Amino acid sequence: MGERVDIIYPEEQLIDVSKVRVEHDLYVLKSVTELSLSLAGALHAAGATIINPYPIAAMLRDKIITSHVLLMAGILYPETFITAHPKHLASLLDDGPLVLKPSRGSQGRGVYTIWDSDQLDNVSHDGGLIFAQRYHRPQGRDLKIYVIGEHMFGVRRIWPAHSYEEKLGEPFTITPEIHDIALHCGRAFGLELYGLDIILNEGKPYVVDMARPSSKRSPMTIVFSTLL
Repeated sequence: MGERVDIIYPEEQLIDVSKVRVEHDLYVLKSVTELSLSLAGALHAAGATIINPYPIAAMLRDKIITSHVLLMAGILYPETFITAHPKHLASLLDDGPLVLKPSRGSQGRGVYTIWDSDQLDNVSHDGGLIFAQRYHRPQGRDLKIYVIGEHMFGVRRIWPAHSYEEKLGEPFTITPEIHDIALHCGRAFGLELYGLDIILNEGKPYVVDMARPSSKRSPMTIVFSTLL
């Protein structure tokens, strides 16, 4: 028994939706593009086996849903607010700064910190939702945790990174507390392949983001099992 691996870049081809079929034993969704996620949804509807499953990948694409699942699971997570109008955030700044993020963003794009209400006049959201988290000043570098089944790896990274070395970060030994938090997050979604970001503030580990490992430039990798 052997495996053949095919790699598909959906953005680089014309796809006839009527011809989308389950033709492989296993699909591994790596890309974060809307087209890849939609194609995964079509394959899911057709009965494909996908890692991670499309419904979970779609949930993780939406920070509002992700934050709610983590909060309901009892994960230590910053106070989170959503609104369609920046002015609604003004009163929240009385209790400290806020971190604003695209509700469907990834890889740290479009993330910035608001310290006073005057900055809200410059918030651009193109009529979409504004996702805001209470800012907790990190003690040291951010902790990036990667989980693959029973295996777990940790990297300390500076954010935002200004060089290739800062982007790579440095490995660190995961403590039992962080280990348990990471597994708890995975169980909340039913995940086996994922990553999460943790910051330490006054000795408390806050989970500030969670996602499946992916990249906009990554393909959707398709694995096909066949007898040799």
